[in-house]
Amino acid sequence: MTEADWNVARHPYDMIYHKGCRSVRKRRLLSSACVRSVFGFLSDERFVKALDVCERYADGLATEAELRDARRWVRQASEEMSKRGAKEPERKAAASVGAALAKEFMNFKMAIEAAQHACGAQSRPNWDAGSDRQKEYQCVLTRDIFVNPFRPVTLISSWLTPTVTRLGETIYAERTFDLLPILADALEDAGCSDADILNHCRQPGEHVRGCWVVDLLLGKS
Repeated sequence: MTEADWNVARHPYDMIYHKGCRSVRKRRLLSSACVRSVFGFLSDERFVKALDVCERYADGLATEAELRDARRWVRQASEEMSKRGAKEPERKAAASVGAALAKEFMNFKMAIEAAQHACGAQSRPNWDAGSDRQKEYQCVLTRDIFVNPFRPVTLISSWLTPTVTRLGETIYAERTFDLLPILADALEDAGCSDADILNHCRQPGEHVRGCWVVDLLLGKS
């Protein structure tokens, strides 16, 4: 893969198999973000609750026992869905949650694919249109979570002022990604002139937990 390939990739797999994008934590957060994007097909709060556990587990804040409980919630909710004759998009979305929580972590691929399939099913008879839109969106998420491996970024400790650190912690904990432009201003005030960092904070579009700039500031990998 070249940098040009990275910038135009239309499937997340094309990026996350780069040697610079193999963080288990970030891959789990990517699969979680892809799953969250199809929550509109799900009405049972157990799926949301389970994915919250999945993300906390990625950050080392949930135990194996909690993860097993989350899998049980998803199984129960999915079984109830099947009994009442849930439609295909709902079933695929539920499957994406289950895959994200699976013990065999390589199932993160299945979580991403199941989210694509949920969107494809929703757009029937034009399956490819819905699936392709989801793949493109997943690529946006991938570029948000994984820094461009062809443009490594170095953190300067003097940028970590109390304001920058507080903003980063708030954004991560509360998912207040609308504060990223304010974070960029605070970084500039602290002496940061790195265009990749500042532009990423100010660019329109989706940001999610695992955003590479926020992770960089908080020392997460």
